[in-house]
Amino acid sequence: MDSNDLVLHLGGPHLEVVSGPNDQYLLLNVMTRDYLKVSKRGYTLLMRSCGLSVGEAIQRMTAEECFPSAQLRSFFDKIVDLGFVVTDPSRQDPTIQGGVKELWLHITDRCNLACPMCYFQSNQTSTGERCMSRDELKRAIGIITSTQPQAVIVSGGEPLLRRDLPELLGDLKEHGQYVWLLTNGTLLTPEICRQLAKSVNRISISLDGATAAVHDKMRGKGSFAAVLRGIRMLQVEGFDRIGIIPTIRRDNVSEIFGLDDFAKELHVSIDSRCLFAARGSAASCRDEYEISVADLIQAAREEIRCRLRQGYDFQQASGCSQSIVDFVQPQLQRCGAGRQKLSIDVNGDLYPCQLLHEDRFLLGNILDFSNLNQLICEANARQVARFTADRIDNVDKCRGCDVRHFCGGGCVVSNVADGLPLDQCPSYCSAMQKSYRVAVWEWRSNCSKKENLVSLLDKLCQTETAVPG
Repeated sequence: MDSNDLVLHLGGPHLEVVSGPNDQYLLLNVMTRDYLKVSKRGYTLLMRSCGLSVGEAIQRMTAEECFPSAQLRSFFDKIVDLGFVVTDPSRQDPTIQGGVKELWLHITDRCNLACPMCYFQSNQTSTGERCMSRDELKRAIGIITSTQPQAVIVSGGEPLLRRDLPELLGDLKEHGQYVWLLTNGTLLTPEICRQLAKSVNRISISLDGATAAVHDKMRGKGSFAAVLRGIRMLQVEGFDRIGIIPTIRRDNVSEIFGLDDFAKELHVSIDSRCLFAARGSAASCRDEYEISVADLIQAAREEIRCRLRQGYDFQQASGCSQSIVDFVQPQLQRCGAGRQKLSIDVNGDLYPCQLLHEDRFLLGNILDFSNLNQLICEANARQVARFTADRIDNVDKCRGCDVRHFCGGGCVVSNVADGLPLDQCPSYCSAMQKSYRVAVWEWRSNCSKKENLVSLLDKLCQTETAVPG
C-alpha cells in the first residue's frame, strides 16, 4: 500500500503518547522500542490528522496551516515509521506476536576461577553432579530448536571446561541458532579458537578493567594477560565478533570509563556493562563491592565534566555497543525475563533470568516441554512475568511515570537482593527517574552533543525535577 493511503491514528496496544514538561510529547512504539519527541504544535498536528490518510493530512494541513508540504511529508514519514498508522481503519490493530527471543543455556557449574562476585548460585552439591548429560543436552537442544529464539547464550560456570563443548555448539549452529558464548577467556588456546570460530556467532569475555591490577584483583593473578592472549588468538583465526563484559563494582568504577578507549585498542566492542549483583556467591561480599546506582550516576557526571574540560570529541564514535558516558538519548527498555527471556540451569530447570535461579521463580524443566513458547503461556510463567517482564504495568508507582519505558521498571533482581516485595519499585528508583527525566526531556536535537551535555549536567545538579503533570 502506498504510504499516502495509510490512515493516521493514536491508539493501539503497542502505541503510547506521554506528555512532559514544556509542552513536549513522546510518541512511543513499545513493541519496536522506537520513539519520537515532538512539540505541542507537532502533537496538535497529529491529533488533527487522526482518521485521515497521510495524503489527505498533508493536503489539508498545507492548505489550512500553511505548512510546507515537504516539511509535512518528513514529519508524517516519521509517524509512519513509528507505526501510528493503520492500513485499514475498519480493522483492529493486529495482535502483537510474542515468543522466547533469548535463551541462556548454562552447561556446567564448574569454573577454573573463584571470583568472589560471581552471580552463579551456590549449591550444596559438588560441581558437576547436577549437570545434564550429553544425551539430555542433545534433547534440550532439540527443544531449543523448536522454540527458535533469536539467540542462545551459552554460559556456565566456565563453558570451556566442558569437553564436549565443540559438539554442543556445533549442534546449536547446525540447527540454525545464533550462538553467543560467554567465557572468562583464560582457557582459550589456538585449537579452541579454531573450533569456536566455526561454531559460534559471537563471543563475550569478562574483563573488569583496562589494567591487570584491576582485573586480576577479582579474577586472579595472570587472568588479565590470559584474556588479552585469548582475544588475540581469536583474531588470528579471523574471528572478529568479540566483545567484553565488565562487572561494575565500587573498586573498579574509576577505570570503567577508560574501557571505551581500551576496547577500541583491542578492536572489540563492549557488549554490556553489568552492575555487581548480590546473587549467588556474590551475596557474601556485597558490602565490599556493591556500588549504588546514585553513586554510579555521580561518577558518570564527574567523568563527563572531566571530558568536557579536556575537550573530548563527543561526536566521535566509541565503537562500543554500550557506553556508560553516552547516557543521553536513551533507548526504551523492557526486561523480558520470563516472557521473552528464559534461563536454563545446568540440570535443565527453567527460570526467568540467569540472576533469578531460586525456587520461587522456578518455571519447570526444559526436558518436560517440546517447545518453550508453550511454557511462557502457562499460568505460573504469566504470574512470574508480572513483576519481571511486565513490571511497568503491574508496579503501582510505575503506571503513572513519564519515563517508565526508559527504565523498564528497574530490575527485579534488586528487589530480591534488598528483600523488597516484587510489586515495589527498586531502591534506586528516584535516582534513575531524575536522570532519565533530564536525559529525555532536556535533550535538544538542534544543539550539539557538547552543548547538550553541559546543559544536562547543570540540570542533574539541580534539585529533583518535578513530576510532569
